[in-house]
Amino acid sequence: MYLLAIDQGTSSTKAILFNSEGKVVKRAVADLRTEYFPDGRVEQNPMHIISSVETACRQLLEDIDATRITSIGISNQRETFVLWDGDGKPVYPAVVWACKRSTSLCEKLRTKMIG
Repeated sequence: MYLLAIDQGTSSTKAILFNSEGKVVKRAVADLRTEYFPDGRVEQNPMHIISSVETACRQLLEDIDATRITSIGISNQRETFVLWDGDGKPVYPAVVWACKRSTSLCEKLRTKMIG
């Protein structure tokens, strides 16, 4: 029995396979490119995010009987978001949690609320 843990982060995706005793059996990492722009925008290609998860999992599953995986847990960037069209294609690059494009708007709203 195995547990597959996937940590999809800002700079990479890590996949870790644990046995039934909670010991690490195997690890894999796939890098992920993040674009940092001078104006504070931070973006990623949504298809590259998916690809990094697939790559890390494929690496991890080499020489492993995947039918022995009984659970999968995933942690992701949480605040990063992607808009998808009706055909499952991204409309725009992923806006990464570290993006500062809304900072001035948030400051205006804060000033308006506080007075």
